[in-house]
Parts: sequence; structure tokens; C-alpha cells
Amino acid sequence: MKLNKFKEMDKKTKGLVISVICVVLLVAIVFIYRSYAIYQEKQELNVIKGSVPEYMDNYDVKLSFSLNGENVLSTPKKGSGNTVESIVCDNETSASWNYEKWSVQIVNVSKTGTKCQVNFVTKYTDTILNGADPVLQDGLIPVVIDENGGVKKADLGSEWYNYSNKIWANAVTLLDSTKVYADGE
Repeated sequence: MKLNKFKEMDKKTKGLVISVICVVLLVAIVFIYRSYAIYQEKQELNVIKGSVPEYMDNYDVKLSFSLNGENVLSTPKKGSGNTVESIVCDNETSASWNYEKWSVQIVNVSKTGTKCQVNFVTKYTDTILNGADPVLQDGLIPVVIDENGGVKKADLGSEWYNYSNKIWANAVTLLDSTKVYADGE
């Protein structure tokens, strides 16, 4: 519609045209917003074992979980004060824990029937830090350094740092990330 024709319209018709345009714009904005919101919607699933019904005994990877040495049916909730102490897989399979997604990432699966054990522990916390305890990123291994300079893997569930006594939290990375050390080694 040309501007001259719009100027020639009476006030009621102009108001009606402007109202229709506003309603169309409002509907378009709501539609775009809802489309974006539906796209951004997140679903979290806790899958322990997945298989095709015809192949119940022929799984690729079976996960099991433990918390402080006791078997549990699922992972502890994110933010519950627990952390992954270790992930042990058979058949030369490697796995790591993704703390952001709170899920296990498994690589190098070469055989069906691979089993992985994810071991959680309740994290040690130093009361003097008021919740600002160290956070270990993927690939960092907590260690304790003795008076002679000896380095041993720390147990995340027990006191491995104490800032009141000037025992600092230390961590290392390994050149060979496939090497697994037990606590105290």
C-alpha cells in the first residue's frame, strides 16, 4: 500500500490497519520466541545399559556405579558433594568423566561385552575454605607430596590438603593418560 493511500484513509481505517500490523508482528515474535525455547529445551537421561530387544545379552558397554565402595544403581546427583575417584574398564577401553554434562565418556570400544565401573567418593572438604575447595579438571590427578618429595596419588574421600596446616592441594598430569594409579601409589 502506498503512503498516499494511507494518508487518505479515515482514522478508523488507519487504526484498523495499524492494529492488524501490530497483531501480526506480535504473533510473529511469539512464534519465533517459542520456536527458540523449544529448540533450547534440554532433557537429561540416565542411561545405564542400552540394547536392542533381540540382542539383550550382546551389549557394547555395561556401566556399573559405586559410591564410597558400595554399589549403587545410578550416578549420584550433580552437586551432591561426590566426585569420580576412578573409572575402570576392561577390553582396553578408556573412559573419562565429563563434569559439565555429568556423564561418562567412553572411547576405544573394541569388543562387545565391555564393562566399565565408575567409582564415586564423597569429596573431602576443608572447612576453612567455606566451599572454595579445589576443583580438578579432566586429566588432573590429585597428589600428596611427603617431606622427602615423594609424590603419591591422593584419596579424594580423605584429607589430602589442609590449608590451616599449610598442606596445599596439588595435582599433576600424566604423560601417559592410559596409566591408572591406585590411591597411595
